[in-house]
Amino acid sequence: MKKNLRVLFATALAIFWGQAIIAQVVLTNDFETWSGNIPSGFTGNATNLPADSIAQYTTSVHGGTYACKLTNGSTSHKRFTSNAFAVTAGDVFDIKVWVRGHGDIRGGLYNPADTSYSYSSYSAINSSSWSQVTFTLGASLSSASAEFILSIVGTASDLDHLQIDDLEVSMASITTTTIHDIQYTTATPADSPLKDQIVTTNGIVTAKYGSGYWIQDGTGAWNGVYVYDIAHTPALGDDITITALVTEYYELTELKTVSAYVVNSTGNTLPAVTPISTADGNTEQYEGVLVKVANANCTNAAAGNGMWIVNDGSGDLLIDDVIYAFPSPAVSTHYDVTGVGHYAFSEWKILPRSVSDVSVSSSVSENTTPGISVYPNPATDQIRILNAENNSQFVVLNALGMQITSGTTTPNQTVINVSNWSTGVYFIRLSNGGNSRTIRFVKE
Repeated sequence: MKKNLRVLFATALAIFWGQAIIAQVVLTNDFETWSGNIPSGFTGNATNLPADSIAQYTTSVHGGTYACKLTNGSTSHKRFTSNAFAVTAGDVFDIKVWVRGHGDIRGGLYNPADTSYSYSSYSAINSSSWSQVTFTLGASLSSASAEFILSIVGTASDLDHLQIDDLEVSMASITTTTIHDIQYTTATPADSPLKDQIVTTNGIVTAKYGSGYWIQDGTGAWNGVYVYDIAHTPALGDDITITALVTEYYELTELKTVSAYVVNSTGNTLPAVTPISTADGNTEQYEGVLVKVANANCTNAAAGNGMWIVNDGSGDLLIDDVIYAFPSPAVSTHYDVTGVGHYAFSEWKILPRSVSDVSVSSSVSENTTPGISVYPNPATDQIRILNAENNSQFVVLNALGMQITSGTTTPNQTVINVSNWSTGVYFIRLSNGGNSRTIRFVKE
């Protein structure tokens, strides 16, 4: 006879993701004790599986006399949850359960501390034989009344829907995997060596986007990764630990199906930006890493889909507007661009995060072209461009590289009204034929 639902404080040696750890068993249910059609210890407050879809089962059970049959033939998942159980922020759990039949099943955790539901990925079941599945997830907040979830969908009558038996929940001290170990590879294609495995990792949030964020646990190559996660909204500088599935999304290594999420601290200094060439930006090692290209010439201001191209002499690199759309980049202007390295639509690119990530390169000097001058400098009301070739094209940019005005020079001098401009540093780019010059001036 199997033992009924109870909390156990014994420890057992377990093998978790190929690593030996000490796991504490915190909950078991053998589905031997029932009250009507409800098994003891289940149908917590978060259960939305109808009572008539839960049934005692006696045919070829896994062990003992009874198992539990769950039915949900719809395409919308339903929850079958345990009674309340105390969890602590940072706890990571394995839900192990024997299952057979036909349908999809996943594990989850309901946490009333923030009314959140976290889920593992689904396991597709289509067999008359019993097999044990394991779902790993964690608690982001402490709660005295959390509930473990079995979520089911698409069960079919050909194998009498889904039957479950001998459930065990254990809490483990997980070994953390570094982002470098997730990312580093010499293979072609450059898939993660941990592809399709569940890992626990941690890092500081360096960038965020509507459907996810980037984390980094060091500086330099291979130390950043994108996390696809619509359930959590970290802030830049948050130090987080997550448990998630490693996957390749059209050759982008990413973490998804976040089953555990813990904020360790907030307001941390971001990892140091890694200087790279524009050629380096087209390589796998800087995927997900916070990088910077310097003094890179804009060769195409409208490369399509909100992108523009820069080149520091080593090769072209796309700048994309996924996180921040830089307005009006100017061709033949040299920029410093900071952002996360990213790969999408078979293209490498940098994703600036804000206006402060893009600026005209500080390597642009004061005017050194004989004969051409800007007067007065500094200026308050107007500036004059003196001795430029007639009919030269000029563009004025602010320190962020945004175009302020443009026009054509006139003989002897060209007057530009700057009285309404904000104080700061500006750049005048003059071009005539294949020649161009950039002159720096200050508006007071």
